[in-house]
Amino acid sequence: VISYGASKYKPESISELRKICQSSRPSIFNDFLNRLYYKVSIYFTWVCIFLRLSANQVTIISVVFSIMGGALIASGDKLSVFIGFFFFHIFAILDMSDGEVARYRKEGGMTGHFLDWYMHFITSLSMMTGFMIHSFDKLHNNLLILIAIIAIAVPIFDKIITSSGWTVIAWTRLRDLKNDQVQKKPNTLSNKNQPILVKRNLLFKLIKFLTLHFFQDHWIKLSMIILSFIDLIFYICGIQFFDYMFLTIIYIGIAGPIYIIHRVYKIMTTSTLFDGYDRLFVSKEKPQFPDADFL
Repeated sequence: VISYGASKYKPESISELRKICQSSRPSIFNDFLNRLYYKVSIYFTWVCIFLRLSANQVTIISVVFSIMGGALIASGDKLSVFIGFFFFHIFAILDMSDGEVARYRKEGGMTGHFLDWYMHFITSLSMMTGFMIHSFDKLHNNLLILIAIIAIAVPIFDKIITSSGWTVIAWTRLRDLKNDQVQKKPNTLSNKNQPILVKRNLLFKLIKFLTLHFFQDHWIKLSMIILSFIDLIFYICGIQFFDYMFLTIIYIGIAGPIYIIHRVYKIMTTSTLFDGYDRLFVSKEKPQFPDADFL
């Protein structure tokens, strides 16, 4: 690090920062959107290091962008909506930068992971609340209002499933230790209960992605910024575009509970929790990220 006075300094070059902050990154994501964030995040990391921000400060700044994004979406103005969805992508990039800053400063730890995970709840709430306020004039009856409220809750319950799963795994370990019953947990169910794996073709995978991506944080950001951009272009050209946000919140409110029930059912009827326990406490193999992060 080259010093420039008492309050400012210049970090290493971008290429050097990639070696310091990204070479030991625990998760190399396998989809193009996260790979794009991964390529861009290092530039944000450079700025954060230059401003001497801590990793937790970067996390807090990221959620501020998501809250502002939700407010801009709620405004209804076409340009503001587009900027709002853009802010959610800034959040996603900073969500990677905070970990890179932590690795640079060697200050990573459980408190930072806790704050980072907690901010994802706030971000999801911010986006869906923006959807609801934006569409409020179309929620003409109690049923539509109820569906919109359910839509706000769906991403929260989705994250609760993951949080609850890891909590139960940790509790099981603690109780095993207390009762001196630590033993290798089975990582599969009996053949009778083991789900049958079925190969899916490309069309099925595409349909599944289009159906479920609304429930996945980073993919809904992508579809929404594309739709908001198209909406803005149509508005400039004097063409009416369909109300995609109203349709999205209604879809999430109706299909979301089915999605949540299916996730809970899958955890209850497969070896998901046993697999999580095994790779956390038993398996000697190095975990494969990003899959190892999730249940």
